Amino acid sequence: MEEKKTVQYKRTMRGTLGAGASALFNGNGRRFYILEHRDASKYHKAGESQKIIIDQIELGRGRDCQVRFDESFETVSRRHAAIVRDGDRWKLVQLSTTNTTFLNGRAIDTEWYLQNGDEIQLAIGGPRLGFIVPEGKQGLVSSIKITQRIKLASEQALKPYKRAITAMAIIIILLSCGSGYKLYELHQQNLYLSEQQEYLKAANDTLHGEITKQATTIASQVEDINRLDQKNKNLVGQLSKLRKDLNNIKPSPVINNLDEYSKDVYFIGLKGYTITSPDGETAALEPGDSIWGEKVPFRSGTGFILNDGTFVTARHVVEPWFFGSSTIDINMNHLSCIGYKIVGHFFGLSSSGTPLEFSTNQCKVNRTHDRVGDVKITEDKALKLRLAASDNTDYASCANLGNGSLIYDSSLSKNLKVGEKLKILGFPLGLGASSKSITPIYSSADVAKDGLTEDGYILTTATGFEHGNSGGPVFAELDGKMIVIGIVSAGGGRSTGFVVPISVVK
Repeated sequence: MEEKKTVQYKRTMRGTLGAGASALFNGNGRRFYILEHRDASKYHKAGESQKIIIDQIELGRGRDCQVRFDESFETVSRRHAAIVRDGDRWKLVQLSTTNTTFLNGRAIDTEWYLQNGDEIQLAIGGPRLGFIVPEGKQGLVSSIKITQRIKLASEQALKPYKRAITAMAIIIILLSCGSGYKLYELHQQNLYLSEQQEYLKAANDTLHGEITKQATTIASQVEDINRLDQKNKNLVGQLSKLRKDLNNIKPSPVINNLDEYSKDVYFIGLKGYTITSPDGETAALEPGDSIWGEKVPFRSGTGFILNDGTFVTARHVVEPWFFGSSTIDINMNHLSCIGYKIVGHFFGLSSSGTPLEFSTNQCKVNRTHDRVGDVKITEDKALKLRLAASDNTDYASCANLGNGSLIYDSSLSKNLKVGEKLKILGFPLGLGASSKSITPIYSSADVAKDGLTEDGYILTTATGFEHGNSGGPVFAELDGKMIVIGIVSAGGGRSTGFVVPISVVK
């Protein structure tokens, strides 16, 4: 996820009432999105889908919020967050100064672009929302029936101004109770008729403008069709020639077989945790044990060994309690901040048949970008927590953990160009790891930005960034060999992936 630095958010008439009017009269030129409520509340059922057709909405417990939650969600602020249109995209804006907003499980500070399929969570333990953008014509506001558009525009555009409208109505009622009632009533009726006449004239002008605009558009489309028809005739002739030329072309050799590299790629699994108190008392937890009202989950990921014997994986694979928002992660995080020592124990398996074991106290990690402080859990409860940063510090390494043959290039990892092909080995969703064989799954991605991002990431397309692939090696081809240039970190929605460059490790 790439942070978006823009002008400070402010609710506007244009983004609410103006956007509502545009949705009614110009549905073909606007897109909408859906918020999927994944937790039940007083105002929304779990699984309910809420279509949003205006440019600005606010989420929180306040009465003016278009997406409102009841008082049982104590960690949700009155005005907690906002979703705002930015050109052809939408961004999530943090409004609350006391409670955190999470995007795909990671805390945000300011503003972040949203991707189709993202999950938004208001505060730790708070309600979760899925962000969905319908594709094609189904994503146009014009695909919504006009009666439903009117209802949505009324609910979303007018709600922030409901109290102001109500106050104006009360003033009119009080004036009508005084002396001269009949004269005032006739005067008001005259004003009303004048306003209606102006409204009808404005509506007529708008419709006339829309009809003229549509007529111009249709004429332009006819011209485009004629041009495309001529191009199609030309392409038919070119296609015939290309078919003949293709018979004389021999494909260039491409390195697709990564078997020789897979023996140094390991499936990583959690054996358990050791928790030692400041007084020296030790407790052990294994996957499936119950604690704090939950069962300890089995967690897995990917790791690999370089040709100098260094074992490398992602930090969030071996220290998940600094990244997650579950009850177990939060409590383990808090214990580590008040003097308890948390050690994770892991095993590794690869196609070479050589197993390995390691613990987090053997790993080198970078905590310099972590944020440590009190985080509000409920209205009356705050815990001291360490929140890991979402940047190029998401790595862990252990020296002399085994013999490997994977070659790496630190300089190359900092200077990749847009469009370069990358290849990935790992165990997404645990695939490739079974009792019969250990064979990592192959996937690929393209470099999406020259060099590194401001957070020190290699930005790629999102292919191969499922849970379990984290920590796996990312290769680039150089002189006929596959060179390790990074570590799989995380995916941002369905179109963006983040790779930690190997230069920060070696």
